[in-house]
Amino acid sequence: MHSYNNMDLRGVIIDAVTEVFDLMLSTELKLSDNCATIVEQGKDFIGSVGFAGDVSGVISIQIKEASARIFTATMLDMEPDELEGTEEIRDVIGELSNMLGGRVKSEFCDYGLPCVLAIPSVTHGRDFRVMPLKGTTQESFCFRHENGVVTVVLHMRSDEK
Repeated sequence: MHSYNNMDLRGVIIDAVTEVFDLMLSTELKLSDNCATIVEQGKDFIGSVGFAGDVSGVISIQIKEASARIFTATMLDMEPDELEGTEEIRDVIGELSNMLGGRVKSEFCDYGLPCVLAIPSVTHGRDFRVMPLKGTTQESFCFRHENGVVTVVLHMRSDEK
């Protein structure tokens, strides 16, 4: 069995995120080493997708509400102020999460680590964070875009014995 330890996970995540955002939103994201300097107010949307198999874990994407509203309006060909409530935003964040998870799953499978995806879940609120799962490796990535920051976190473990 292969191990993900020899994979270029950083490259996989960077390529997946930039590809999904370019394809779905025509938005260019740039990897940033220092997003801590950006302070964005408001609530967050976090979309998460679990995967299980020879490698298991969760990949999540965190976006501030203001950016999520702009992304949703872009995807639905609307103006941000036309969106009522959060249902459409949740759908878009869920779809972005699902596409990102699918792209990463495909890379794992191509590498010889078959796994399957769970249904995406979306959380919306203030002052919370995704905590690492016990026994997992965590990789965090921060991307800047013209409207703010997108944070992607990968928690995973190999079922290799």
